[in-house]
Amino acid sequence: MNKSRFPSYLRQVSRGITQARLSARTGISTSVISRLFKGKQDPSFEHLLRISLVLDIHPALLFEAAGMEDGAEICRCLIPEDQSGARRLCRRVQQLVRRGDARRVDDALSNIELVWEVNRDSFEELARTSGCESACLVADHQVEGDPLYRWNCSQEQAEVLARQRKAKGWRHFSHRGKGITLDFFIRGGKARKGNIQVALQYWAAGFLSALSRRTGSA
Repeated sequence: MNKSRFPSYLRQVSRGITQARLSARTGISTSVISRLFKGKQDPSFEHLLRISLVLDIHPALLFEAAGMEDGAEICRCLIPEDQSGARRLCRRVQQLVRRGDARRVDDALSNIELVWEVNRDSFEELARTSGCESACLVADHQVEGDPLYRWNCSQEQAEVLARQRKAKGWRHFSHRGKGITLDFFIRGGKARKGNIQVALQYWAAGFLSALSRRTGSA
């Protein structure tokens, strides 16, 4: 799409919301919104990002419509296009916070996060007692390649391990269970295979028990 198509594209994707409402939700003045719809003003980076958030549209699409290909490429690098569900959830959380429900939202999210924290202490204890340089635990449960815990391991390195499931200098141990897969990576140290396999089975059971209680399943 070229720049001249932005006004028509904006009208298309904003059906069901008035210009006044769009102005209120984006924080962009009504006069600027009007000029954007009429094609009398080019959108700025900030305009496009705000409109993207409110309309739940990947910003790259708006940047392309505005003829800003470099901006579209940057957006696609930073924001995967398959995360629309996450953006919708973010909008719902923002709405609840604006309504004064921040504490209740935080409590609810904390309860969910606790499901994935049930094994952190034992993971760190195994890393300490093994004398390892670094350790990382990756899980496959609904989300593939989720780096759960890190020990002297950067987030970037953990993501590489989760994606490739191997790296030079790292030992790799796996547990394939019903409903969940765990991959444990360790560098250096003296951890024994038998101890790690027992730990993986214990961690998997802990995760599945917590998840079944959360969902109410047997």
